Amino acid sequence: MSNSEFSKLKILYLYEYFLKEISPYDEGVKSSCTMVELKAYLEACIGKEFDRKSISADISKINEYMFRQAYYHNDEWIYIEGKSYRRGELKKEISIDEARLLVDAISTVSFVDSNLCDKLIKMSPTSFGNDYKNARLYSRNQKQSRNTTLLLNNIRRCIQEESPLSFDYGYNFGGSIVEKSRKFVSPIALDWTNNKYYLIAIDNDVYKKSGEIKSSIRRYRIDRIGANSTKTDYKKKDYIRFESARERENTLKNLLENSIDAYSSENTKIIFITLTGNDPKKLLQAFSTFTDEIPINQFISDSYRKGEIKFNIKAANTPTLYNHLFMLSNFEDINMYIETDEIRQEFYRRLKKALGD
Repeated sequence: MSNSEFSKLKILYLYEYFLKEISPYDEGVKSSCTMVELKAYLEACIGKEFDRKSISADISKINEYMFRQAYYHNDEWIYIEGKSYRRGELKKEISIDEARLLVDAISTVSFVDSNLCDKLIKMSPTSFGNDYKNARLYSRNQKQSRNTTLLLNNIRRCIQEESPLSFDYGYNFGGSIVEKSRKFVSPIALDWTNNKYYLIAIDNDVYKKSGEIKSSIRRYRIDRIGANSTKTDYKKKDYIRFESARERENTLKNLLENSIDAYSSENTKIIFITLTGNDPKKLLQAFSTFTDEIPINQFISDSYRKGEIKFNIKAANTPTLYNHLFMLSNFEDINMYIETDEIRQEFYRRLKKALGD
């Protein structure tokens, strides 16, 4: 049968079978097969019976191809173990753990259609098994609309082509965007923070007044952009560019490092905080809740068993910083002292304002 009209078709079916049906890992999915199974599979697919010798010859050709293409580091990608055929892991193959992490991530973000999870599982069934669909992370997010997807694609194109963009920007209220203003920007990047998409861009109007790129950079929540209000037919000469790719990357890095909940500042401060309390467990709970949102910069004293934790954070002086400090101050039986004068005084002012004093 090796010279029959089905010989080329047969080798393609064998390659696909080992790639998609036989797993290189032993985790509850099919990881080996017998010659009897291979013969039955080929007969079911092609409608012809093939002998063992021709199948073995095709497996050798597949192994030679994988080795020549450097897809596999040893001589035999498909090999015999006992009476069964197994295969090795390809160099660029996504592992089971990596594949499952990808599906979990897609399941829980709102900007990707959850149907993509099913497509990935079907593309790489050896990484999941038949029952994995119910084992992945449960999606609690409402998926983005088609208009939002189109808007994101529009923004990506502007970033890639260095094209200016204008849009209506306002506030979400009662199911619509209100109090809108027109923005004219040079898109730089997209960011994903707190389960929301943000556009990072240079405000062209601000730049015209200041002449400084860094002070003209703004962040815009995608869900506050009028999806049908964008306009892109501007001349590329109006796009504001950094002097170099390095300057662009450094500026973006500093912007993101100096941000809290998507609010950013050009300047960060080292803020010293002391927490005290009689219950070590409650003290750790308060500390962990706060530092989950704002990572610590340095431990000063970690004597939580003695009722005290001293540390500092490096953070931008933004409105959202005080939201997190207020949350920390609300833990029962926990005392907080902000040692940095400027931040302590501003926090006190905001508390008085909240009380109507």
